[in-house]
Amino acid sequence: MPPSEACLFDIMELSEEALKKVLPKVSIRIVSRLIASYPRAVGRTLLNVMSESMHPCTIQILKDEMSIGKIPSLVQIREAEREFLRTMNQEKVLPSTRLQA
Repeated sequence: MPPSEACLFDIMELSEEALKKVLPKVSIRIVSRLIASYPRAVGRTLLNVMSESMHPCTIQILKDEMSIGKIPSLVQIREAEREFLRTMNQEKVLPSTRLQA
């Protein structure tokens, strides 16, 4: 699956261990866009995993980013999904049937 075909369901299917591997590799801005765009679908899970596995300063930066940020546009949401999926692919956390050859 090319990274250009990002899918929220791919992100939702990740285990906590996979998220712990991917989250440090993506920008806070990308994570904040996903959380703001999908608070119920992935937002809570991303925040919980980050709270358990990342430095409190990182969490504070994320909170600051979200408090000053606007609601992301559709283009920004799709960009965030693509970037997250690209990182998932690089970290090899996608199911083997979804990895690029």
